[in-house]
Amino acid sequence: MQGYISAFTTSMPEANFCYETALNCKEAYEQVLSLKSKNNYIDIALVDMSLPGYPEKEIYSGLEVGLLVKKQFPAAKIIIATAFTNVSTTKTVLEKLHPEALLCKSDIGKSSFIDVFKSLNKGHTYISNSIQQVFRQEWTKKLKLDVYDFEILHYINKGITTNELPKYINLSLSTIEKRKASLKILLVGKKCSDDELIEKAKKQHLI
Repeated sequence: MQGYISAFTTSMPEANFCYETALNCKEAYEQVLSLKSKNNYIDIALVDMSLPGYPEKEIYSGLEVGLLVKKQFPAAKIIIATAFTNVSTTKTVLEKLHPEALLCKSDIGKSSFIDVFKSLNKGHTYISNSIQQVFRQEWTKKLKLDVYDFEILHYINKGITTNELPKYINLSLSTIEKRKASLKILLVGKKCSDDELIEKAKKQHLI
């Protein structure tokens, strides 16, 4: 816990953080309801997925704590810290909770929280590098993507037009067009605009 507080403090030394802490789901449950009853509020909640559970209230992990915070304080920004040992569980957290940030514990440090706060200020979802890499590898295997597919997505995201792509990718224009059309079917499931393709690729953490 002290390590998280230290990382927050060193990331934004100019901020005047007021901390409330909990070491398990029971303490977190009581802390959230206590703040609500006092008409206090939570701006940011950093929740560890591995918090010991509170079965009496059907709170078994940091996921349910995050959902409780969202219910009581809808404007709160949720940061989830996870050991990231299970891709399926992590996807469940993203789909059910929609946290503003998802951090692998091994990535947590001063620089990561600086990046997190920048992302929060822009209204973006932050996912730490280790998790992004695993998601990307999983989709690569599932969709059988290769380096050229990722290059196409990368340069389209940078605003490079299709006709200009052969300047950046060692493929002919016709091959690039065929690959891009295939990417749209694979990722979106239909013909779509480049913007829709990039939006989907970002959601799948491919770029």
